[in-house]
Amino acid sequence: MIVKGFQAAAAAAVPLRSHGSVIGTLIITDPREGVFVPEDIRLLSTLATHAAVVIANARFFEMVRRAKEQWETAFDALSEGIAVVDDEGRVQRSNRALASLLGTPLQSVVGTPLGEALLGKPNALQELLAATRRGDRPAPLVARSERLRRAVRVNAARIPGAATEQSMLEQKELGKKDRGHLQVIQEQAERAGRIVRNLLTFARKGSAERVPVDLNDVIRRTLSLTAYDLKLQDITVERELSGALPDVFGDRHGLQQVVLNLVTNAAHAVAENPRERSRQITVSTWFDGQVHLRVADTGPGIPDEIVQSVFTPFFTTKEPGKGTGLGLSITYSIVESHGGP
Repeated sequence: MIVKGFQAAAAAAVPLRSHGSVIGTLIITDPREGVFVPEDIRLLSTLATHAAVVIANARFFEMVRRAKEQWETAFDALSEGIAVVDDEGRVQRSNRALASLLGTPLQSVVGTPLGEALLGKPNALQELLAATRRGDRPAPLVARSERLRRAVRVNAARIPGAATEQSMLEQKELGKKDRGHLQVIQEQAERAGRIVRNLLTFARKGSAERVPVDLNDVIRRTLSLTAYDLKLQDITVERELSGALPDVFGDRHGLQQVVLNLVTNAAHAVAENPRERSRQITVSTWFDGQVHLRVADTGPGIPDEIVQSVFTPFFTTKEPGKGTGLGLSITYSIVESHGGP
């Protein structure tokens, strides 16, 4: 008896394991042939691996989604222009007020050097940001913007534990309401950062127990499970898998998640291709002293201005609500934990 009131002549059960933690059990009953053969168990084990990854990711992503929604609500509610920038001063996030001030669509602000957008000089904010990164509290930068035909006042504050600053363009002194919004942004950014750091640390823990893994086999099994969804989207997959590929020592579950994340991203990239452009994903492996995996696609590619940001947690080019910006961050974390570049 599997559960109360249900009986089966034959059953197979495999654990749902994600990064060393068992989060459930997958049970299959009554096969067509009456018994389970070894190939059935292997396929069931592969299915369980992906199911566990999906369930675990769904739990983490829901936590992140809530924190992200709260952060973005407060971020956009501020009437002052505000942006999150990287070490080079390029905008990673912008609120609507800043986009409106610049006279630019919100989506176009991302990747723009903030100093150039405000003052016409790429390095205009360099000293302010450098001082902020050192932990100083520099005085606001006040300057005349010929581009905007007005004087601007720029403040910068560091988000604790993050590699970015929170740079705020002030047109006037902050009112009580806006200061409250800014405080919420700070709190939610810190909370979201803690969630992401814990998530990435959890991903790295998955490779603690390493065993020889056939990467080509991981790829074949992952592609077999995604084949139906890719076919529905009219996406073809080419395999260029080296026959001389040695095993790698690592966490099979983590490596499966890497392949799954990369193939899923590639599928998203080609899904919007026009009819005259092929929808194709190519998965390649080769060995030159190191084992290499490459997932390429015929999508539009990544614009040069954002290529350095794709592994940053929360960075996404998808519409709001359609992406957490964590898939490639997790992938990078797992690859890094296996000694990858």
